[in-house]
Amino acid sequence: MTVRRAVPLLALLSACAAARPVELREFRARRMGDPRMLAGLQMLYTLQMTYQAQNGRFAGEVDQLRSVGFTEQDFGGFRPVITDAGSRLCVAMLPADGSRRSWSIGGDARLWRGPRCGR
Repeated sequence: MTVRRAVPLLALLSACAAARPVELREFRARRMGDPRMLAGLQMLYTLQMTYQAQNGRFAGEVDQLRSVGFTEQDFGGFRPVITDAGSRLCVAMLPADGSRRSWSIGGDARLWRGPRCGR
């Protein structure tokens, strides 16, 4: 059994500011951001993996994910977008009002501050 140490909040924030990926479990453990936004990111990632398994490619638009169960929800003032569906998947939650930072998650399940998965 592997024991993991909790990542100090300051280290986690520094990693985000430096455009380094943050593992989703670390993000969840620190309860950063709006939980509805995080749930939306998790849902987009899971739906993209399901869509890819069924269709052999990732969905290029959020509306295409309706075929695998996507439904509009309250994402805490964020809106879901797919910023890259090529060979390197990237889905994001963008703030509706522009006052908060966007977050994205790549095909490797790493979380990024910003809409383009560190690119």
